[in-house]
Order: sequence, then C-alpha cells, then structure tokens
Amino acid sequence: SFVLFKPKDIVSGDFYWIHEKNNVVFYATGDCTGHGVPGGFMTMLGLSFLDEIVEVKGIKTPSEILNMMRDKIVSTLKQHGNFGESKDGMDITVCCFDKTKKELQYASANNALYIIKAQQEGHGQELLIYKADKQPCGFYHAYKPFTNNVIKLDEGDCIYTFSDGFPDQFGGPNAKKYMHRQFKEVLLQNCHLNFAEQKNLLNASFENWRGKQDQVDDVLVIGVLV
Repeated sequence: SFVLFKPKDIVSGDFYWIHEKNNVVFYATGDCTGHGVPGGFMTMLGLSFLDEIVEVKGIKTPSEILNMMRDKIVSTLKQHGNFGESKDGMDITVCCFDKTKKELQYASANNALYIIKAQQEGHGQELLIYKADKQPCGFYHAYKPFTNNVIKLDEGDCIYTFSDGFPDQFGGPNAKKYMHRQFKEVLLQNCHLNFAEQKNLLNASFENWRGKQDQVDDVLVIGVLV
C-alpha cells in the first residue's frame, strides 16, 4: 500500500485511519470541511469516532460505521439545520478488506473509489469507478442511510481512495484544475509499478502541475494492492 499525504497547512482537514483484526483491514480516507485548524479539529473528531465505533464497539459494516459517524458529528456539533450554526462535516470513504475472501466492502460520502483490475491476457488495464452516496457525513437537509457495497477482488487489483485536493489543484500552462480525467490517466499509466514508485510519480505529477501556484487544499491518495 501507499499513502500520499500533503497537508496544505501544518494541520490538515484530510486524514487517514487504519485498523486490522483477524485478517480484516478497515481503513478510512477522510476529507473534512476546511483545512488548517478548523479542518484539524474535525480530523480529531473523525479519528476518535472511528476508534470508538470500530475498535471499541466492534461495528464491522462500512455503511453502519458511516451512519454512526454522522449521528455522532450531528450531536457533538449540535447541528439542527438552523441558520448560522455549524455545517461542518466530512466526505469520507470507509473500506473493509477481507484478506482471506479477497472481498472489499465500502461505504462512501461523496468521494468515489477507483479499482484498476489486474491485467489479464489479451486485455488492457481497466479502471472501474465505484460511486459514493451524494451526501456528506454530517448534517444534510435530506440525508438517508449510507449504502454498503460489496466487491469481489482478484489478486493484483489496485484500490485507490482519495480526497478532492489532488484533482482540484490549479496549475499547468493555463492555471486550470488538474481534474479527475488526468488523475485517472496517471493512475492507469503507472499502476503496473510498485507502490513506492507510484507514490513518487503521483507526487511528481502533482508538483509539476502546481508549479508556482499555491496548493489549494489538503491532498490525500491511498493505494492498496490485493
């Protein structure tokens, strides 16, 4: 696996979390409202809630984890949808990978998940996009329970989760956004390399694009090889 983590400020609103038990790996890729100190405060809440829900209470289903996270955020920040109160929350993907079954369960608030399938004879690499629920993990005017998704994986498949900081970075010759299209191309071009090289090439692509522009947001990309 690799983690490319580039906070915009000293403290970050993006965060990652991992917990492993009985050959099952739980991990989260989070992007809180804001960056710097406000984002850092939400990060601390997110990490402590995940510890409590998964490690202490033993909740194993990603959708249940997100439903409980949302309830805790709404009650802790006293969010009722009234004018002027906190609208803070997070976009977050929670994954549960069973190493024995080679099965991935995930639930996600707003951020998609990519899987690049292992190359099979006669076929090129294929990047599959797995959608998220279009709602944050936090107060939302019409929220519904999060969806639990189950994916059977093969050896050699690569799973990528990420915040929006990488594709949203301005740069290049015309000071435009990097965009998801270019992000997918870089992943596909380099998915055959080992993960240390993938991480370095992703970072180089980001920095070359950014050039002299300021970094606009925290950046987080996590890659996991089955």
